[in-house]
Amino acid sequence: MSKISCFWKNLMIQLRKPFKRGTNMAYKIDAGTCVNCGTCEPDCPVGAISENGGHREIDATKCISCGTCASECPATAISEA
Repeated sequence: MSKISCFWKNLMIQLRKPFKRGTNMAYKIDAGTCVNCGTCEPDCPVGAISENGGHREIDATKCISCGTCASECPATAISEA
């Protein structure tokens, strides 16, 4: 499945859920599993992922819980919170 297809599939799933930006973050990055490859960062449609202390973090105030980051992470370090 292409990155674009994954994005739209995940977005449609998330749009069916109740949503409040910044208070309903459904994903987290496990710092111990994250290899800091950066694959997830450019795939985030709202720029909610950044580097901090040798791993990536998700900013809860920006995250829209679309799940694109989790589907792209090669280390499977991103999971639902």
